[in-house]
Amino acid sequence: MNFQNESLVSFPRQMVVDWFLRPGAFARLTPPFEKISATGPVPAVSEGMVNTFKLWVGPLRFDWKSIHHLEKSQDFTDISLKGPFSQWKHHHQFFVEKNSTRLRDHIEWSGPLLPALSPLFSGKVNRTLEKTFQFRERRLRHDLGRHEKFLDQPRLKIGITGASGVIGSALSAFLSTGGHEVKHFVRRKGASEQEIYWNPKTQEIDLEKVRTLDAVIHLAGENVAGHRWTPDFKKEVLDSRVLGTSLIAKTLASLKDKPRKLISTSAIGIYSGGFLGEVCEAWENALEPARNQEHLKVTITRIGVVLTSKGGALKELTLPTLLGLGGKLGSGQQPMSWISQDDVLGAFLEILMNPEASEKIYDLVSPQPILQSDLSKTLSEVLHRPHFFTIPKLAIKMALGQMGQEVLLSGQEVFPVGLQKLNFKFEFSLLEDLLRFELGKSPKKKTREA
Repeated sequence: MNFQNESLVSFPRQMVVDWFLRPGAFARLTPPFEKISATGPVPAVSEGMVNTFKLWVGPLRFDWKSIHHLEKSQDFTDISLKGPFSQWKHHHQFFVEKNSTRLRDHIEWSGPLLPALSPLFSGKVNRTLEKTFQFRERRLRHDLGRHEKFLDQPRLKIGITGASGVIGSALSAFLSTGGHEVKHFVRRKGASEQEIYWNPKTQEIDLEKVRTLDAVIHLAGENVAGHRWTPDFKKEVLDSRVLGTSLIAKTLASLKDKPRKLISTSAIGIYSGGFLGEVCEAWENALEPARNQEHLKVTITRIGVVLTSKGGALKELTLPTLLGLGGKLGSGQQPMSWISQDDVLGAFLEILMNPEASEKIYDLVSPQPILQSDLSKTLSEVLHRPHFFTIPKLAIKMALGQMGQEVLLSGQEVFPVGLQKLNFKFEFSLLEDLLRFELGKSPKKKTREA
């Protein structure tokens, strides 16, 4: 069986090829609605490179192993060595077309399981591939457009804390495909060259490896949602932010050999008061050792509700909605300042690379805040499910206590004033557009005017 997809992107061939061959391309090109993950870091594409993946099809899990063959032209082919298909050969080609690049993906496959069964699966496989390549084309255009803006600037060595989290792993892949060298802060000794040992609880850090960095993006912190806020858990949340931030701030302040940048995250919960507000204030105050240093530019990013089907609010809401339990939390009138994950990544790059990004604090939120009921209703519409269920306030408070009150029943209406001053272009400013992209649903068809 054969499948072919072509797309035209308005970027030079070498820029497109470089993006595909760098570490992080697999992560950026894998749709969040596909259940496939690499078993380890996926390096840059090279001749003879073998990668292994885990693939879930419904309740079934398959191990998939593939080998890359890189041609002199830098076109390349992935061939399955092991997996659910009896044959899988994916040829990636890049053609110059004036100032643009035409991508041609040709896939030869047979199976799953037995070649004779191929016709039975052809419709399902082709529909899945069509959704995948629709996602890949938009993601590719987004990433190349972000990086093209700063091509005239040197590539940076960037350290990321919290790099294994939902945002951190995506940010690492995004920056890597743009040609930056990314290193991860890890809490184990004997780290590889691409890892930097640190331990916020003991205030230990590999100073010499930090010295090699041009910038640090500090994301690490215990997730506040999904747990009752017991006194022990509150202390764990507070310590995870304050101790780590203080260690990074003191370390970078002590390194005066060259200019560096520090982007430290916080959250729009700082505007809400309560425990969330207290945590955010302490989080930001822990940056004090790094402030007012001539060699160090410090920026705080207060992030809103990040909507990605990889984790967080959208992932938690999707399954109940599919089961027909979509609806409001309490009154549903609580404001929600949301943002897409791709726009969070783009905002980090903008703040990192744009010399005009001089604000000390940036709110990373969409220009279109919504109500909680808007999210649940739109999600139900995108998934073609009913929207009538309501979880009463009292039930949420009884089940989740203070966490339920502050995270689920309260909200903030915040606008991205700082980003708008930079003329930052949001990839997703409309909620339905984002949900369809994240969940692999076709764009809504426009109605014909009478």
